[in-house]
Amino acid sequence: MNIVSKMLCGGISNEEIKADDKINAMLEKLRPKIAEKIALGDQPMTALSYKSQIVAGKNYFVKVKNVLFPYSVYSVQVLLLQVSAGESIGHFHVRIYEDLKGEVSLSGIQHPKTKDDEIQYFEIH
Repeated sequence: MNIVSKMLCGGISNEEIKADDKINAMLEKLRPKIAEKIALGDQPMTALSYKSQIVAGKNYFVKVKNVLFPYSVYSVQVLLLQVSAGESIGHFHVRIYEDLKGEVSLSGIQHPKTKDDEIQYFEIH
């Protein structure tokens, strides 16, 4: 199947793609901006997968995991049980814009999310 059949012009891609070094590098570059919106702590964040949208540049909708993340008291108790069981916690989605020169900027964040939440288009905010 070719790329044209996988993506509508201007639409978000259908399939989630496993995140690579490029996506993780963009994420790290935007860490300070992400930290302004949510508490990341000192723990590493890792891009798991993404979908993209071709515009005048490219939008990336990225599923991210991070161990430390703000939750309610009840959620913290549940999450502590998950951590002790060895599960990763703290998922969120980010929207990253890459312009035609290769510069990246943070366009939005959706949180909290779970590892099973599908990546979907969301507006800039």
